[in-house]
Amino acid sequence: MTERGTALLETLVFGFLVALLAAQGIVTIGRVAAAGEHVSAAARTAAVTAARTGDPSQAAAVAAELAPEAAVTSWQSGDEVYVEVVLDVALFGPAGTALTMPVRGSATATISPYLSVP
Repeated sequence: MTERGTALLETLVFGFLVALLAAQGIVTIGRVAAAGEHVSAAARTAAVTAARTGDPSQAAAVAAELAPEAAVTSWQSGDEVYVEVVLDVALFGPAGTALTMPVRGSATATISPYLSVP
């Protein structure tokens, strides 16, 4: 093999590896962003549901239904309901090892004086 052929082969192999790592990074960023939207929406829906019904315990139930694989914490302080949803997102690490990253979503809603309960 000539020197130019070897250089071309090295460039192709190196370029392929760089493209593979870049694609993995893009997929990882997309998974984390999607998980962030998912937990934020679950927390927001749960907080609004609890605020409209006046029952903060319903917040945890609604969030657990929307994000069953996530850890849900809800509490009430005064006339506000707080909901936090935490989801561990699986990331692909070096040599095929699985790493996880916690993604948090939280929401606050004021309990409505005009409750939606019959």
